[in-house]
Amino acid sequence: MKRKFLLIFGVFISGFFLWLSFKNLKVLTVLHHLAEARWPLILVGVSSYLTGHLMRAIRWKIILSPTKKVRYINSLGSIFIGIFGNTVFPLRAGELWRSVAIKFREEIPLETALSSLAFERVIDGVAVITLVSGASLAAPKIPLIREGLKILGILTLSGFIAFAILFFLRSRFRPDSKLFKVFNNIVKGFQVIGRPHKGLIIIALSLAIWTAEAMSYYFILLAFRITENLSLPFIIMLGVNVGVSIPSGPGFVGTFEYAIITVLQAFGVGKELALSFAVTYHSVIYLTASSIGAFFAYLFGVKAKMVKASAESRS
Repeated sequence: MKRKFLLIFGVFISGFFLWLSFKNLKVLTVLHHLAEARWPLILVGVSSYLTGHLMRAIRWKIILSPTKKVRYINSLGSIFIGIFGNTVFPLRAGELWRSVAIKFREEIPLETALSSLAFERVIDGVAVITLVSGASLAAPKIPLIREGLKILGILTLSGFIAFAILFFLRSRFRPDSKLFKVFNNIVKGFQVIGRPHKGLIIIALSLAIWTAEAMSYYFILLAFRITENLSLPFIIMLGVNVGVSIPSGPGFVGTFEYAIITVLQAFGVGKELALSFAVTYHSVIYLTASSIGAFFAYLFGVKAKMVKASAESRS
């Protein structure tokens, strides 16, 4: 019953933001902008996005290395399976899909896999804040940037606090107790913190990953002749990160588009052109990545009932 309520809530949120995105829109103008888009540049943008995920797979291997030496193909495939899960199912279900995939391919405890993703989110938050803070120096001084950085900063700080609490809770249980084993598996997901040389590699990779993602926005912005300003893609990236943190339906539909439209309108871009860019980026990028994820899900034998069983066992 709870899961059904969350599904309905997520779809409602997506519908609400879609309504905001399409409200008072000139459809013919949107179609004109879509027809004028330069597809070679869009394909370059897709390539940049995928390159970022090739680096994500390396980073995840390093994060999981204190637990087990994970094969690159399993790390990469699980990441794309996660994108597939997020695209098809609501409320960031891809996190569970990705964790289940690596669990069955590498026999890594589910709690460890999930906590490694939580650690990733914190590192991603630090990387995005760093890059956007630098890019904002060359951008107009608008409140939107400051507010976005504040929200992402709070989310990132919350992650650090959560990790500290987990360390504390683990020490409260006997080593032979079931709860200690559960918390120990969770802590394993971010014990790479204790290896400074690997930590530096993770930080460098994180900056490279998010720069590649910003460049995917940049090339598709060029495809719509919106801007050649290198700071704007980073600001869009910030807006999208804040937008998709809102619980929503499958594939972050609605929240993703509205976040991009809000940023572009703040920079003087018309709503029709902003929506054309948002819809194109969202559909092309996510269809490509989720198609790869569907292929890996088939190759690895990861199915919805397997993920559901894992979710129920956690409950």
